[in-house]
Amino acid sequence: MRFLIYSGALLFLIEKLAYADNCGSLSDCYGTIQSATGVGVGIAVMVMTGILMDFFRGEGETEAASRPETKPTLPLDFSPFQPSEGLATYAAPEKQFAQPKVFDALREIGEKWQEAGHGDPIEVGDMSYEDGRPMPAGKDRTGKELFHSAHREGVDVDIRPGRKAGTIGPILDYKTSPNYDRENTQAIVDIIQSRPDVETILFNDKQIEGVKPWSGHNNHLHVRFKK
Repeated sequence: MRFLIYSGALLFLIEKLAYADNCGSLSDCYGTIQSATGVGVGIAVMVMTGILMDFFRGEGETEAASRPETKPTLPLDFSPFQPSEGLATYAAPEKQFAQPKVFDALREIGEKWQEAGHGDPIEVGDMSYEDGRPMPAGKDRTGKELFHSAHREGVDVDIRPGRKAGTIGPILDYKTSPNYDRENTQAIVDIIQSRPDVETILFNDKQIEGVKPWSGHNNHLHVRFKK
């Protein structure tokens, strides 16, 4: 759209320059058009340079990882995560703070998982910082740090997808990781989704029922509990 606007403005400028040089029309003044075209090309180069600078500053990044919000919208009443029956952790402790009701829900989810006879515990990752500051989400192509738009209110929990029995390590991408287990992942989602306090689950495997796709979620489930 921006390209079309600039192109229209450029043609308008060329024609006006031609008339300004006492030409009756564009077809009457070849030399004038050449001059105007030179001016127009210069303007076009400047415009495209500006567009490219915007893009490489990170303006072209998707909302998968965005600039931080100014502050959380909920009052901070966070507690640290404590592993319990059916649950384990794969994130740094300083990134695992949440509202107490979220931990109550996670404990119940872990207990149901254990009661169902599953071997490996459900692994939980990033939640929130204790002070609700923005959670880093990697860097853009220029090296500029990006931040999650969520993970600030103590209601978001990252969970590792299910692995095949006897395997270890993270699921780098459900499409290519040999240790990814769709059946175990569906079982995790079913237990979580059955709760009335769960708002949404984000994950990109379209064969998993009860999840919504979202950019950047090929390697983990993002569970948001209701505020």
